[in-house]
Amino acid sequence: MKKIAKTFGIAIVSSFLSFLMFYFFVIPPKVQNAEISSFESKSRIIPTTYSYSDAAYALEPTDFVEVASDVVNKVVHIKSIRTINSTWYRRSSSASVVGSGVIVSPDGYLITNYHVIENNNGIEVTLNDNRTFKGEIIKVDPDTDLAILKIEPENLLPYMVFGDSDNAQIGEWVLTVGNPLNLTSTVTAGIISAKSRDSNLRDNKNEVFIQTDAAVNIGNSGGALVNTQGELIGINTKISTQTGGYVGYSFAIPSNIVRKVFEDLMEYGDIQKGILGVSGNSLTGKSAEQLQIQDTEGFYISEVFPETGASQANLKPGDIIKTIDGNKINKYADLHGRLFSKRPGDQVNITYKRNDQLKNVIVTLTKSVVETFGGMEIREVKPQKEDNYSNGALIISNVSRLSLSKYLDYRILEINDFKVENIDDIRAIKRRNEEINTIKVLSPEGEQVTLVY
Repeated sequence: MKKIAKTFGIAIVSSFLSFLMFYFFVIPPKVQNAEISSFESKSRIIPTTYSYSDAAYALEPTDFVEVASDVVNKVVHIKSIRTINSTWYRRSSSASVVGSGVIVSPDGYLITNYHVIENNNGIEVTLNDNRTFKGEIIKVDPDTDLAILKIEPENLLPYMVFGDSDNAQIGEWVLTVGNPLNLTSTVTAGIISAKSRDSNLRDNKNEVFIQTDAAVNIGNSGGALVNTQGELIGINTKISTQTGGYVGYSFAIPSNIVRKVFEDLMEYGDIQKGILGVSGNSLTGKSAEQLQIQDTEGFYISEVFPETGASQANLKPGDIIKTIDGNKINKYADLHGRLFSKRPGDQVNITYKRNDQLKNVIVTLTKSVVETFGGMEIREVKPQKEDNYSNGALIISNVSRLSLSKYLDYRILEINDFKVENIDDIRAIKRRNEEINTIKVLSPEGEQVTLVY
């Protein structure tokens, strides 16, 4: 009997100890604070390899409805009629090129791409409400691929407000508005993928595009790139594609350049270019190694032109431009983009590096003595004593086509049988939008050659 009682007692004690261990170590204790209890009851996974924040952030709403409904009324459909001559059948036929345009004033001034209205025999502009007008070309600038048109509406029109493209950020949401593939009033969305982008580094053109991943196709040219406030930050111009259609890369001319071209053409008749007066190259790892310097970013000055702002500010070959007005300069497109929005007489604050020391200087920009014309970059040089030019000489300093490369350093004597002596003569021809027929040039050896276009 004692044995049974002893065994029973041991069982009771073991059961009691098991219950205590289960109660204290297995069942979580009750929490009296209801707010904490609610927080702890949520399922949580706590990582052990990195820290994180428990703070909750409200997602920014991505709603383009209001902006889209507003901007579609400020973008137009453009049809440019062109005549195609057939020498075989001795017949001519008409073909139309479609694109887009942006209303920039209530009285009917529009901005579009030059290639949309180039060589046209008539322009038809259709608003979002289906009203159609005849478009008149006011001014064009083939170098920036921009054109200004005018229509005569009965009433004031809604128009696009320029935004500051310098403030646009990579990763920022944007909308494109246009008429791709003849689908009128089409809106697509994307983000800014890159800035100061040159779409073709081998064509000798100084491009400063905003790159986006918003869908752009044929017919979007001349349309609007807008931010989420509905401000114009670019004019859609081209796509990079291997298929002929959109594959993820579209490019827009920044609004600061568009506005500068518009204002210059309307006020002066041509583009007022303010220049530093230097030439050089963007730095890369390879060029830095060749130059035996440590810097792989910035603009390396190889030449400073006399009687320019850079010369007067004592900039020298070997200096490396790091910033302009506080904006970082990594490549030539950055430099070109910052200066393009300036005019002769404007001042810029430049940070440059010389002998491993950073220095600052204020440079007053001077008038450009370079102009692009007929696939060539033409530079005005001061006349020498032995020259027969009263005002100066025009030298071919660069070309955009391989076929013209043999004429580097040739002097330009005449264009369309008219004598030209300085860069203003070239600009006057461009303002008149004259078709190039012939250019007479003079080789360094004194041989005259006539280029036929």
